[in-house]
Amino acid sequence: MDIKHYMIMDGKSSKDFSMYISGGGTYSSPEKSYEEVEIPGRNGVLYLYEGSYKNVEVEYECFIAKENGEREVDKNLRLLRSFLLSRNGYFRLEDTYHPDEFRFVSFNETIEPEMNDSLEAASFTLTFSARPERYLKKYYDMPLEVTSSGRSFLNDTYFNAKPLIRAYGTGWFQIGSTRVTINSADSYTDIDCDLQEAYKDSLSNNCNSKITLTNSAFPYFAPGDNSITFSGLSKLEIYPRLYLL
Repeated sequence: MDIKHYMIMDGKSSKDFSMYISGGGTYSSPEKSYEEVEIPGRNGVLYLYEGSYKNVEVEYECFIAKENGEREVDKNLRLLRSFLLSRNGYFRLEDTYHPDEFRFVSFNETIEPEMNDSLEAASFTLTFSARPERYLKKYYDMPLEVTSSGRSFLNDTYFNAKPLIRAYGTGWFQIGSTRVTINSADSYTDIDCDLQEAYKDSLSNNCNSKITLTNSAFPYFAPGDNSITFSGLSKLEIYPRLYLL
């Protein structure tokens, strides 16, 4: 029995449009950001790495076939176009080829379907511009609850992970050698180490003025074991946000 693969775009399943996919174009890796420098009198090229990666194009071969009504293919194409073109900026994309991962993507392209002679099926390519990270769902969606100081967390990837941390109360916490002190809090404070912002519930309720950072740096999980210590706080809820490339 053939498996029909599908994707979930910003929380909406492609099955809602009777659209199914082939994921052969989803395995490419991003390119490093770097500068090539030639030094007079020195053989070869010097590479200056910027510590970041470029967006990558992710392509899906898609098809929509008639299942019920005669005008269903045309209707689903119009609904799909409207849905995708109404998305602005990045949104979450996952598919059944990579059930443990998801990406943040943007859709800025056209949809050019090829219809069969009876107009009962359409095939086309969807191309997304994806951020380089392939986030691991279990480390993005499920919080790590830390109720006692001295716990260790293993980052078993090759990359520094920038967590989202909800700290309850006032006091300090430290990951590795980086400490965050919360001087004032209304129940809890959210620290987004990727956005480098502190807030409560939403970015509009900013709390940057209520925290102090060691050396102005937000904490991260380096590859390997990371110690988690705290004092004064009642607990931490940490979304580690581990990813692959």
